[in-house]
Amino acid sequence: MLRRGMANSFLLTVIAAAGVVLSGLGSGLSGESLHPVCVLIFLSKDCPGCKPIEKASIEELARKLRCEIRTQYLSVDNPDEYGKLVKLEQEFGDEGNEIPVVFLGRHVLGGKAEIEKTFAVHVERYAKEGGAESFPELSPSAAAPTPSPSRPTGGGNEKPVYVAYFDSPGCKECRRVEYMLRSIGRDFPTMQVRKFVTSDHESQLVQEAISHLAGVPDKRRLLTPTIVVGREPFVQEEITDRRVRECLARLTPLGTECPWEGDLGLKAAAERLVVRMRSISLGAVVAGGLLDGINPCAFATLILFVSYVQSARRDRRQVLAVGLAFIAAVFLSYLAVGLGLSEAARLVESVPFLDTAVTWGIALLCVVLSVLSVQDALIAARGQHRAIWLQLPRSFKDRIQQVVLRFRKTPYLILGGLVMGALISMLELVCTGQIYFPLIKYMVASGTGSRARAIGLLLLYNLCFVVPLLAIFAGAYFGASSERLIAILKRNMAATKAATAVFFAGLAALMLISHYLW
Repeated sequence: MLRRGMANSFLLTVIAAAGVVLSGLGSGLSGESLHPVCVLIFLSKDCPGCKPIEKASIEELARKLRCEIRTQYLSVDNPDEYGKLVKLEQEFGDEGNEIPVVFLGRHVLGGKAEIEKTFAVHVERYAKEGGAESFPELSPSAAAPTPSPSRPTGGGNEKPVYVAYFDSPGCKECRRVEYMLRSIGRDFPTMQVRKFVTSDHESQLVQEAISHLAGVPDKRRLLTPTIVVGREPFVQEEITDRRVRECLARLTPLGTECPWEGDLGLKAAAERLVVRMRSISLGAVVAGGLLDGINPCAFATLILFVSYVQSARRDRRQVLAVGLAFIAAVFLSYLAVGLGLSEAARLVESVPFLDTAVTWGIALLCVVLSVLSVQDALIAARGQHRAIWLQLPRSFKDRIQQVVLRFRKTPYLILGGLVMGALISMLELVCTGQIYFPLIKYMVASGTGSRARAIGLLLLYNLCFVVPLLAIFAGAYFGASSERLIAILKRNMAATKAATAVFFAGLAALMLISHYLW
């Protein structure tokens, strides 16, 4: 029995040893052993984008990659640790990253989007290749304390340095600026910061006025984050710890004037904003009219109309007369509808609560239409034109064909073209009104109470609306077949739908901006 026990013990020892050897061989066959990966993470206590680098997420990633991930967390809420972040960024040559910030080997990742996209990829590569087996450390010169600025000794009579800081709701980059100003404030105690949230009209006027006095270009005004130190502006990517500190060190000995006090010229600022919004509104109306004019609903109807008129064997003068009458009726019908709706929109504007509700409702509708237009663009790109969402219902298309057939052989050519144009326009409003109705609300709002301006924008829109109709009619008049015109329409439908999606998204933003700006 003793010999048998010894034999069994010897056998188990051999099996265990063989297992260890085979395990080593297996790891050698599967690839090189993985290196530990050290990750230095800077975050805040209320960090909305920190889930990808939370301990639980990193432990799950380590299990998935079968490697060791060592983490060190530092809080930017602590001015000392924020200062270390700034110095590390300067050493890595990558400053002003969005919080959270991750240092991983030779890489700096800033913000939720970049971390979600590349963090796991970098961890896996460093685990296989090495190069991230220690946490990044500051060089001795960078680790030295930041010298306090020299200030005149006047028994506490130093002059303040005023900083206007412009923030907006949802601005991710603005969070970093707040941490930066808090940290800099320790070294520059005479700095006085006032924060303006540009979601309200008054703050927008102040930002426009201060930006104008500070020499900010028109295209860079009303952007966030923006800070103005005295009269020296820093906009978005220009805001770095190094630049702001250099500016403050230069201005601290003498102090600055307060940028938000005194005669800022708020009335002139409001006028400049109106002028800029009017130029934007002209572009939006022109783009909307042209896009609506190349809407597949309008195009297909005109092609159908031209083919039926040609099939009736009219001479060229008769075809020209009927076509122009048809387009004139479309223009006048849409203009009449627009004038009526613009008056309704003006009445809505006189009731603030109702105006806000309608504005938000139409803006949300534009967002929905933008999403559907993107979907239609993808469907059209696959060649499935009958499956697009935003098009006339089959019953309306049948009624349009009946109208065209009924008036095809009428002896009163021009009258027939006018009646057809008016009737078909009303049927098409189901489809083309998707752009027209929201634009009418925007035209009235951007007219800043001027009825003449709103009417002028309506005229401009409808002229742009019939330009594509005139072009397609000219092609048919000079010999292009309806089959060729339909092929052109289908070939460009995906691009048209994509442009329409961009237009709807932009119009939603413009409506909200103009509503709160005026």
